[in-house]
Amino acid sequence: MASANSDDDSIDNRPHSCFDDWLNLQRSDLEEILGTLNSPQPEDPNTLVQLVEKSIQHFQDYMNNRTRLARSNPATFYTPAWCSKLENSLLPTLAIRLVYALCGSDLETRLAEVIRGERTGSLADLNASQLRRVDGLQRHTVQEEERLTGKMASLQEEIADHPLAIIAKASGEVGELTPDVTRAFAEHERAMASLMEEADELRMKTLKELTNILTPMQSIDYLAGAKKLHLSMHQWGMRIDREHQLG
Repeated sequence: MASANSDDDSIDNRPHSCFDDWLNLQRSDLEEILGTLNSPQPEDPNTLVQLVEKSIQHFQDYMNNRTRLARSNPATFYTPAWCSKLENSLLPTLAIRLVYALCGSDLETRLAEVIRGERTGSLADLNASQLRRVDGLQRHTVQEEERLTGKMASLQEEIADHPLAIIAKASGEVGELTPDVTRAFAEHERAMASLMEEADELRMKTLKELTNILTPMQSIDYLAGAKKLHLSMHQWGMRIDREHQLG
């Protein structure tokens, strides 16, 4: 019989389970959204708003769970084993770039309808005012990303700076886990958790502001593309990582 203190028992699988639950919810939301987009009958605007709000709330719930779990082990969320390297490299501005990409794609697909002056209700119908607001949101989000990147760089520099450098030099044994080391790392982990929370808040704020700019149908159109991209990036990234391991 396995020991109660085995390595497997000591592993905290909650972060991985949290992400898996989120992926499953993404698939469920995507199925419901695609059903709405493919419906022969136009949906009531209130129904569309509720669908958008539900999707955003699911994202908020996931972010809240991440924050709660990260407070006990923030380093795990900076290089999560359950995500591919490709996913870990994504930035909040991807959400905005996706609007431009989908807008162009929609325009090409439905060009004949647009030329005839028909309103499709999709991202192809973005007007000049909406485009200006999206552009403003992108510029603001880029500035916030740069600010967070600067804070992350400073945090990485501090790990080798005072007091850890002094503690390491004065320690009698390499790698000795003294109370001073424990306190220093605890402070560093709190800073990491706080920074991750800021990044998640930026993602959440960007999504909410973006859907406020778009109409309910455009938001549904956008969310369908965003969820498809997220789920596809996860599968593509995992396959690429496996290929590199086998190569």
